Amino acid sequence: MIAVALAAPLRWAISRTSIWSGWYVTAALTLTMLVLLPVYSERASYLGGNTIGLRESRQGLAEEAEEFSALLEKLKQLPPGRVYAGQKLPSSRRHWSDNYYVSYLRPYALLQADGLDMMGHVYHSYSLNSDLLIDFDERRRDHYNLYNARYVVAPESVKFPEFVIPLQQFGRHRLYEVDTTGYFDWVGSDLTFAGETPDLYLAASTWLGSRMPVAKKHPLVSFGDPFQGEAPLTSAIDLIPEMDPPTGPPLGTVMW
Repeated sequence: MIAVALAAPLRWAISRTSIWSGWYVTAALTLTMLVLLPVYSERASYLGGNTIGLRESRQGLAEEAEEFSALLEKLKQLPPGRVYAGQKLPSSRRHWSDNYYVSYLRPYALLQADGLDMMGHVYHSYSLNSDLLIDFDERRRDHYNLYNARYVVAPESVKFPEFVIPLQQFGRHRLYEVDTTGYFDWVGSDLTFAGETPDLYLAASTWLGSRMPVAKKHPLVSFGDPFQGEAPLTSAIDLIPEMDPPTGPPLGTVMW
């Protein structure tokens, strides 16, 4: 629409057949340039800022290249497991990783770009379970085990629970390890819910905040109308807190 509007004066000037047609064209072009001048100025300023940002980002990365490269190599040598380097929470919730950068880049982005299996931040939310990641509680051991968040990368100033064990220091970055059961585990599943996909987050969030993950009680969820023996998914926020299961003995071990 903008292009059509800008073209209108020029088309009008070209259509004139008088001796002043050349002046009409010049006036139309001048008007077009005056209208586009603020746009050009804004784009030039924006791209100039990007250029400065890229230059400073490269300089910052170069300053920490040795330490961060050593951290990457160490993570690739360790047994398989997801890496937790903070997460991006809603603006109303603050987190230590809000101010954790390598130059202009967040460490979890750099680690993910290098092919490591990350936990904590996703660049899309197409998966239904991706919404639940913001409820990960780094103070609870069972949450690390649930997601197999076996390694933690954080600034040395951040304090973690005792089960998050320091492994090695890389400049200002500290690598931790958490004992997890791996990507697979034995769990109990003696409760079934059924409902619609919009109801999943509240149900799953309630479950994640309860003692059920500690007891390794994982309800089944199906989408659609409940059948006999299935509880409505909307009832999970009331039903799960009432259960509060004890931890109990281990259900078994997955052998690799």
